[in-house]
Amino acid sequence: MFIIMLSMGSFIAVLIFLIRQIGIIQALHRNAADVDLFDLEPTHAFSKLTAGTGIGLMLIASFGVVQVWNNPANTYFFILDGVLMVLGILAFYLPLRAMRQKLLGVQTEELRKANQRLKAVYARLNAKVAKNEYSDLSGMNTAIGALTRERDEIAGISTLPWDTSTFRSFVGSILLPIFLFVVTQFLGRFF
Repeated sequence: MFIIMLSMGSFIAVLIFLIRQIGIIQALHRNAADVDLFDLEPTHAFSKLTAGTGIGLMLIASFGVVQVWNNPANTYFFILDGVLMVLGILAFYLPLRAMRQKLLGVQTEELRKANQRLKAVYARLNAKVAKNEYSDLSGMNTAIGALTRERDEIAGISTLPWDTSTFRSFVGSILLPIFLFVVTQFLGRFF
């Protein structure tokens, strides 16, 4: 009974910590100014923290799953481990949603501006063609190419608030319980 009360107390403490962390990071992201699509490092700043929290929860859950898997009397702990895994995923993603929305908004606005510049050059090009003035068409063609590349590059910028190495580490922590389960089941057949 003591173990169950201790685990519930720990679980409640972790839950309070997570709720507080999610709220603080979301507030910081909502209030972030000067989000620059061409300098994403500041927008990824909290992803390492949230990934670390999620990975920690996954590790706790992983070792718990290995401990209780073959003991049906520990159903309570198995459920708790499942909840910890879900909380690990939420601890990584939820705090970063506000920055994701901000990045999407900045990208949308930058694409709108790029399309307006492209539209303006096309309007000048069409006006020159209508007047049978073909002297500066190669310069406009160059401008159209450059503006099109700019627009495509802006569209290709990732609006995810984490870098790939952080995401790979987090996904690895999700796969760890599966790996540990397979290894323990395999070893259990021989020992």
